Amino acid sequence: MAESAAIPYLSEDEAGSLVTLPMLLRAAERFFSGPERPPLREEASAGDFRLLTGGEDGLLLTGWLRPDGGAGVLCAAERESGAPRLLLPLRPLLQLAARTGHSLLAASRLCRRPPRHIAFLGSGPALLQSVSAFDALFEPNCINIFCGDRAGVERCRALLHNRVESPVYFSRTTKEAVAAADLIICGGEEQPPALLAEWLAPGVTIVACTLHNALPPELPGQLDKWVLGCRDFDLPRLRAVPGLSPAGEKSIHGDLAGLLSGALPGRETEEESILYTHDGAVGLALPLAAEICRAYFAQRQADRAKTSKHDSEKRKSLWVSE
Repeated sequence: MAESAAIPYLSEDEAGSLVTLPMLLRAAERFFSGPERPPLREEASAGDFRLLTGGEDGLLLTGWLRPDGGAGVLCAAERESGAPRLLLPLRPLLQLAARTGHSLLAASRLCRRPPRHIAFLGSGPALLQSVSAFDALFEPNCINIFCGDRAGVERCRALLHNRVESPVYFSRTTKEAVAAADLIICGGEEQPPALLAEWLAPGVTIVACTLHNALPPELPGQLDKWVLGCRDFDLPRLRAVPGLSPAGEKSIHGDLAGLLSGALPGRETEEESILYTHDGAVGLALPLAAEICRAYFAQRQADRAKTSKHDSEKRKSLWVSE
């Protein structure tokens, strides 16, 4: 029996190097727009893993996830034959990148354009990815960061060390960080930051990159509008959040799919304050995984063509020298 070829596996660094800003936005818009979202099914738990399946552009995507939030892996196979083509890390890389993608998309639809002063609240990889992506997309005049982790502060300094045309501040308190911000990004694995409505500037947009632990539960009821990532998916989880007031739920304006379809108006006045939250469900990573697969296959094809051309020129050179 002939041995089967090994399935390529992309490390987090290799997969991350293929992700671009347009790719993040394209994958997010693809998930939330259109009459039908990409098919996704969550199978029953099997032992220590959950199984997710979905489809994208001729690919069958199957993900295995640790139920405890640990790492996961995704296999991209040909839809027709089922032949596996590529393995890549599903969590945390893809899930985190997908959260960032639809946070960017939501902010672009809800902010007073363009946001000139962005405040970041959070820690860990989510904070770093948010700072990098939002700075690249919006190019704000000022960035203010509140991070309770000293190592996180140093990583942000290193990330932004070449940013010399506009200031970057590292605040000691949340209140100081958000005082003049017209866009606030909350993300990370820490406890909710103390964020009071009285600290916020008129017309602020708040984007929470995680749902359950990103904001105090009383805040939504104190703002003008609350937009969800996916209402059908997020609302049942929201109702399980301790302390979420009925006033908060009444302020839900709709979800991102409604904004993209035009069925729901976004910002209607300069002064209204808007909150966007999303659960960051792992299924949102499937369109991004398909984008990464396409980029990987295109890169391999280009590398093969380059190698073939080099070999051809080498043979020609040898023939001429003879």
